[in-house]
Amino acid sequence: RSAREVVVRIPSVDVCECSAEDWLPGDAALRILSGLRPGGRCIARLAPELAHGDAGKPELGIPRNTALEYDIEVLQQTVLEEVNLDSKGRAMKKTTREGEGDIFERPVEGAEVTVRVEARDDSTGVVLLEERQAVFAVGAGRCCSAIEETVLTMKKGEACEVICESTDICTDAELGLKPSSSARVALSIELLDFQVVDLYSGDEADRVKHLKMLKEAGTRFFQKGSTKLALKRYHFVAQTLAYTSHWKDATTKEAAGELRRACHLNSAACLLKLERWREAELECGVVLQDEPNNVKALFRRGRALVELKEYGDAGRMLRQVLELDKANKDAAQLLTKARQLHKAEKEQRRAMLSRMAQGFKDGEGEGDALAAAAAEAPAPTPDAGAAPLAADGD
Repeated sequence: RSAREVVVRIPSVDVCECSAEDWLPGDAALRILSGLRPGGRCIARLAPELAHGDAGKPELGIPRNTALEYDIEVLQQTVLEEVNLDSKGRAMKKTTREGEGDIFERPVEGAEVTVRVEARDDSTGVVLLEERQAVFAVGAGRCCSAIEETVLTMKKGEACEVICESTDICTDAELGLKPSSSARVALSIELLDFQVVDLYSGDEADRVKHLKMLKEAGTRFFQKGSTKLALKRYHFVAQTLAYTSHWKDATTKEAAGELRRACHLNSAACLLKLERWREAELECGVVLQDEPNNVKALFRRGRALVELKEYGDAGRMLRQVLELDKANKDAAQLLTKARQLHKAEKEQRRAMLSRMAQGFKDGEGEGDALAAAAAEAPAPTPDAGAAPLAADGD
């Protein structure tokens, strides 16, 4: 067949799809394409067993047991990746031009970036936002999440197209982008420049100021219901400030410690909201290593432990909260709930052991007794409701 352009898709590591009927069969295409880059060309010769074998493809003029030769040239390569947003929607990024530098040369959260952006309805072609240049602190929650989260994945000079699954993630009052709910929004983004921010060896006070701004951005996300984006900011700040023991200025070092603990506490609030109980318990544990009497850390850890059915440890946490803050109604209510659940669990265990013992006494096998006890065990007590959470301002 004569030379022609075809489109090849590789949606996963073991799948290769092509618009051409006579494309390379099996995994041969994956093996060949893995060694080619844009502009690369090769001749691939396939033995009959790696081609179409005994069956051949008579409808395409390929006889049985025929060796095939392909002349392949890669003209363009486009990388598709999902941008990590929140539960409000997803975005798919298609890189149309590679940027400068390596994978680490990208904007850090809070850095000032300069981008060129345009938006259209991908279904109709209608322009929703004329091409314009915008300057903003990326990751600070000032622009829509589709633009901000995408820019954090880009290198200088990179251009991409982003298809938004929901208009919630690309509505932007500051840019004047207000698509209708039925629009399928396609964003064209180019990262023109970005501020290089040194969060590891720069001035200590400047680092704390920058990270405090990101913590405040996380609180805005939390208040808007974008819990995963808030968690991302809190985690970033806490991890960046994980090692400050070598800092020279005592006042700045203390401020960094307070900021780190606040972000661990706020991470716990996010994780409780996401029902990631063990991670929330661990975040509180980090705070309690520094401040054993931190009431918020004790309460949130207690709540996580209740959800994990570790009622004894939960009770100890909540009793400590009440020792420190006798008027804490939320802790008192949760402690009562933990005691009730603990009591129900003990009664359930006793009933199960009693049924097992009765089964052995009546001559049942161990397996039959266990099965009978499990089948008759009471269902877990439903959640009686927990106190609402808020991201801290401390």
